[in-house]
Amino acid sequence: MFNKISAPVLLFSCFLSCHAYAEVGFESETMTFMNKGYHGSVWYGSDGKRVRLVYAKATYPQSLNPEGFTNFTSKFKEIEFDFFTSEEGGHFRGWWFAIGGGQTDMSIESKTTGATARITSDDLHSGIGYAISIVDGFYINPWIGADIHLNAPRTVQVGTEVWHPRKVDVVGGVKLGVDF
Repeated sequence: MFNKISAPVLLFSCFLSCHAYAEVGFESETMTFMNKGYHGSVWYGSDGKRVRLVYAKATYPQSLNPEGFTNFTSKFKEIEFDFFTSEEGGHFRGWWFAIGGGQTDMSIESKTTGATARITSDDLHSGIGYAISIVDGFYINPWIGADIHLNAPRTVQVGTEVWHPRKVDVVGGVKLGVDF
C-alpha cells in the first residue's frame, strides 16, 4: 500500500508547498468507536487543498449485517484529496468535497456454521462535509460519502452460506479534529 500512495502524496505535497503556509491536522471519526473500531486520519494542506491519510476499522451493528451473517468487519487504508470551497476554506473550515482511493479488507461470519470469509478490494472514495470551528484549532466535521469496491467478488462462499458483498457502501458520520 505504501508504494501505491507514496508518489501521489509526494507530488501533492510538493504542489502544496509551492503555495501558501501549510497546515497539518489530525481527525478521528466518532462512529467507528461506537462500532467496536478505530479511526485515525492525518492531513497536510494549504490554500484550501489537503491530502489526508486514513486508517480505520469498524464492526457493523447486527442490523447492518446481511441476512444469515454476523461480525461484518471492514478495515480501511485510504488516501483522500480534500478541496474546501467556502471563504473559510483556506483555513480548512466550511464546505469541502473529497476524492480518493484505497483498500478495504472485509470479513464476515456465518451465523449457522461459524465459518469466516475474508476479501480485499481496491476502492474509490468520495465525500462531502462541512468543518465547523469549535475553539483554538479544534473542529467538528459532519460528512457523508460513498465507497465503490472496484474488484469485490459478486459472491463469496462462507461455510454453507453465500455472501454477496456490496459494490457500493454509503458512509458518513461526525469527525473530530485539530489542526496546527
